[in-house]
Amino acid sequence: MKKLDRIWIISQNSGTPNLGGVQRHYFFAKEFEKNNINTTIISCHKNHLYIQKPKKGICEIEGVKFLQLFTFLSFSKGISRFFQMFEFAVRIFFLPFYNLKKPDVIILSSMSIFPLPAVLFLKKFYGAKFIFELRDLWPLTPIYLKGVPKSNLLIKLMFYLEKLAFKKADYIVSTIEESRSYIDSISNRPNKLKIIPNGTSKDFIHKKLKINKGNIKIVYGGSFGIANALDPLIEFLEKNNLPENIEFHFYGDGYEKQQVKEKLKGVKNIFFNEKIPRDQLIKILPDFDFGYVAWHKVQLYDHGVSGQKYYDYMASGLPILSASGKIKDSVFKFGCGFQFENTPKAVEKAILKISKMKRQDFRSMGQNGLDQIQNYTYENLAKNYITIFNNFE
Repeated sequence: MKKLDRIWIISQNSGTPNLGGVQRHYFFAKEFEKNNINTTIISCHKNHLYIQKPKKGICEIEGVKFLQLFTFLSFSKGISRFFQMFEFAVRIFFLPFYNLKKPDVIILSSMSIFPLPAVLFLKKFYGAKFIFELRDLWPLTPIYLKGVPKSNLLIKLMFYLEKLAFKKADYIVSTIEESRSYIDSISNRPNKLKIIPNGTSKDFIHKKLKINKGNIKIVYGGSFGIANALDPLIEFLEKNNLPENIEFHFYGDGYEKQQVKEKLKGVKNIFFNEKIPRDQLIKILPDFDFGYVAWHKVQLYDHGVSGQKYYDYMASGLPILSASGKIKDSVFKFGCGFQFENTPKAVEKAILKISKMKRQDFRSMGQNGLDQIQNYTYENLAKNYITIFNNFE
């Protein structure tokens, strides 16, 4: 059988540690190349997650080959986000084929599923294998988080494309460890589903815990938007009841950031910082005592979560404050922090609890995460993908 050694990864928001964006595929590509698997990541030049704009077209970024497709539209909130997804999807039909070598395997990574028709055309045209990678449970996300009715035409289209992707894919990969029952109920192909979760680079893992002094510092690294479920935290902080020995540090941006800053203007021990590259953030995470994550209490997360923050916090030895209720997240599974309901009252109770603790009382939870993160390095996770490639041969 022919060795499959040329991969295209179509992922609209993929990027690199310095560039920003989704970095999972960047790290996988580096591991694939070590195994003589030539990899090209096809992503969008106009990406709201990028800290800086890359070159358009085919280029090498931090040692990985990218094809950055130009779009007239920008990725922003609301309906314009969908319009850019559609434009990106259409442009997949018009790739610069003369500059791209024939792929053996095409990976389409959601959240945007709209490139599927183009991918199915390319699959047939090249005789390539097709892997559908599910990183978000669309179209459930807009239904549960924004109240979009199932009768909405876009939602119906996404349901149709999702079902088609499950049917036509040679393998289905999900980053969400609890999503098997959802996917199998639609695809009826349990033997074709592989769980390959998110993770972190082995280079990001800190060798030992750092014991800090002074105030207990909580860090949140991420976006400010509806999906990030920060409202209960903000409501608590607005009351100005933050214990004197607790500090809260925010890193990131998003369309709701300015509004949050206005609400918390004048509240002591709260610090806002600009978004910085992921590798820079990971370097400073050990200077904090807790990492913060939050999720909405909606049925969507019964299928699990795959937030990147968990793995970066764990790699830094940070215990995690998880405002997630009873979601089966990393804190639930590994005991690497405190889990509580995402309500202002529960947030307040959790923060008051840690304000009365000594560092040695909660650092062991950080060690739990540090011990588990070895199983979630991109270097190890990439081996699961390579096993799938070998199954094709």
